[in-house]
Amino acid sequence: MEKTQRIFWNEYYRKHGEVWRGVAEIGEKLEGKRVLELGCGTGKTLKAILARKPKKVVAVDFSEIAIRIAAEKFLKEKNLSIVHADCTDLPFESKSFDIIFCHHVLGAMKLKERKKCVSEMRRILVDNGIVIFEDFSSGDLRESGKEIEEKTPQKKNGIIQHFFIKKEVKGLFSGAGFRRVSVRKKLKRLRLGKETVVRSEITARAVK
Repeated sequence: MEKTQRIFWNEYYRKHGEVWRGVAEIGEKLEGKRVLELGCGTGKTLKAILARKPKKVVAVDFSEIAIRIAAEKFLKEKNLSIVHADCTDLPFESKSFDIIFCHHVLGAMKLKERKKCVSEMRRILVDNGIVIFEDFSSGDLRESGKEIEEKTPQKKNGIIQHFFIKKEVKGLFSGAGFRRVSVRKKLKRLRLGKETVVRSEITARAVK
């Protein structure tokens, strides 16, 4: 990913530390599987992955500060490796993983980088391997800022966030050679004071 984005994310984690709390929802069976999480951040989704007892887990992030926080949290986990790496150029051999979790990662990239990352995911998955994708969708309450690419605004802190539509997600994975892609949009209405806002996300399951 772009060097400037790494700088912005490092500064974000430096200021805020462990930002995302709560428990992530993981529906996939992971027992005996080799699992990779892309963009692990400080470990919210990683905690849920480990709870499902996979055979091996590798977590990747390009922020040195996020990696340090996550490594300190999961110090006692024996089957976990946390790696500082770029998701568009992964340091793993082909067909190394059974399942990849890609939660709120592709949205932090520009289009060219998103395509590279999806191609890398396909390369390192075994045949019939699965990507579990989740990210923000168009119409979400966070969709604001100066647009630098279509549906990709940049926030005041410099961080970019792309907002997906269903057709786009299906095309992104199908275009990279995934043979089955199912996509679903999730909407949740929230009350913020007197105002009702929408939290909009897209999830997908892509099979190599």
